[in-house]
Amino acid sequence: MDPTHPHRTAREVRRKVKIDWIISDTHFGHVRIVNYEPMRRAWGSTAVEMTATMLRAWETTVRPDETVLHLGDVMMGSREMWPAYRARMTGRLILVRGNHDPTTHARMALLRPDEVHDRYEFDHPTLGHVICRHDPHEFTDADYDAADLLLHGHLHSGNHREDTPERIRSKCICVSVERLPSAPAPMRLDLVNSLRGLAANFP
Repeated sequence: MDPTHPHRTAREVRRKVKIDWIISDTHFGHVRIVNYEPMRRAWGSTAVEMTATMLRAWETTVRPDETVLHLGDVMMGSREMWPAYRARMTGRLILVRGNHDPTTHARMALLRPDEVHDRYEFDHPTLGHVICRHDPHEFTDADYDAADLLLHGHLHSGNHREDTPERIRSKCICVSVERLPSAPAPMRLDLVNSLRGLAANFP
């Protein structure tokens, strides 16, 4: 699909695809994110330093020929900086749009993902059938029935909403960057099952 047309989102995508890395909720350039996620101070004392640390980790981890699945909320702050952030995000970028990601043609063009989806579905040789959304509260009973694994972001280091059904939660794994052992770099998709039941990466 054309990533510069954010309204052309795929509601039902099922494919065999090689995805190397996964991450969510990077919030590059977000000045106030540390107010909600104080553990990010380990990556720098200012938003500029935190973003620089995260981008350096990304570009030293992901090769240009690899693919990263990002489950939403990529970058915020000054849109003038977005092209510079994206230039350091090596690899092919598949985005499952989050609540803070662009909804207009012009803003999505600054982010420049290779694909944009509201919901992403694929088959993996060891993980089985995987369905991805940004917000776990948006998973449906149909998603639960179809998937072996439900991947999402949105929670950062927090917990599921109380009204998210337990049966949905039982298949969920959150890949917000705060939870990744590889943080602040993306994590190998093959290793994502190791995140089951884990709290955030920092105390």
